[in-house]
Amino acid sequence: AIEISDGCYTYGGGLVQEFFREEESGLYKLILNKKLLNLYEAGYTGLQWDDRRLLGRKPLALWLFSYYSTHENPHPVKVETLQRLSGSSTAQTKHFKRNLKKALLELQLIGFICNFSIDRDGLVFANRR
Repeated sequence: AIEISDGCYTYGGGLVQEFFREEESGLYKLILNKKLLNLYEAGYTGLQWDDRRLLGRKPLALWLFSYYSTHENPHPVKVETLQRLSGSSTAQTKHFKRNLKKALLELQLIGFICNFSIDRDGLVFANRR
């Protein structure tokens, strides 16, 4: 059972209506509760969990992985914007920028992005594979 709230309304109920499992392969097919479909009307992002697991316990790299997973062709974004969106706004920008470079290198090492750069104006460019 789950409980989801948007601050005005709360839904409580089952997430999975039913499931099927193929015994030989171990693959599951889930049928989600139809009442929850409204949550996905705007779309959703599928994550490559095997790649994500390679990042271990590196919070900024994990956040960037999720962020860039929503962008097929990422557009340039300012360092300050990534700092604010990632919840790292309490860190000094120079420290965040150093951590950002390390996290982007982690994404490059696992093959999620092929390259990245940060220009003089603080724009971050990342190219996904």
